[in-house]
Amino acid sequence: MMIKSDSRTKVTMLPSIGLLIPVGNTVMEGDFHRELDGTLRVHTSRMMLEEVTVSGEQRMLDDEAEPAAHRLRKTRPVLVAFGCTSASSLHGEAYDEALRRRLGNIVGAPVVGVLSSAIAMLVDKGPIGLFTPYVTELSDRIAASLRAGGVEVKKVCSLGISDISTIGAIAPEEIVEHVGSMDLSGTETVFCSCTNLRAYEAYSELLAVTRRNIVTSNQAMVDTVRVFCASDTVVATYENDSGLT
Repeated sequence: MMIKSDSRTKVTMLPSIGLLIPVGNTVMEGDFHRELDGTLRVHTSRMMLEEVTVSGEQRMLDDEAEPAAHRLRKTRPVLVAFGCTSASSLHGEAYDEALRRRLGNIVGAPVVGVLSSAIAMLVDKGPIGLFTPYVTELSDRIAASLRAGGVEVKKVCSLGISDISTIGAIAPEEIVEHVGSMDLSGTETVFCSCTNLRAYEAYSELLAVTRRNIVTSNQAMVDTVRVFCASDTVVATYENDSGLT
């Protein structure tokens, strides 16, 4: 049906948020749609990531992040989520903040990241066990960045995977099995790191098997987005000068 409109017509629609994720990430977009559909529109731009290693992440930051932000600009987001835990944590909070500020200047909206979001959720939850699918070098970078942010990282478990597609293919029940086998003595919380890990889907099962607080990368990002949008304009209204179909 054709809907006629004139210059006085206003179209009310949900605000848009942008999502910057690596090529091969098959999980975060789905988690965002599941948790945020009906309140926000999610638009995604992807960054090439050849391998989930320190050098691979650095190449993505150097060569891919800014072009991906440029592509998001046309969606007019009110907020952008930089969705890569390991890249956010590569050089600590100061580097991450500067990167997000630079990307925000390109896209024209604030950019939030996993490291700062995770620290905000973890800092008052006692000693943590860190679970990652990454190679040890990346896990160590994440642990160091969390510690610098005031989080007490007591245990670390890494699966040693460098292929992003393999990480995304780990079933939720496998994640529960891996986390359940960790030595969590002296911890109060488990942080499941990686936006391409299906840990958010397994949240209830992880709570049951660990009997500890659970925080996942995508959970932390969804929480940050919700808090931001609750304090901002919930509905965006745009002047419309043409017909709608």
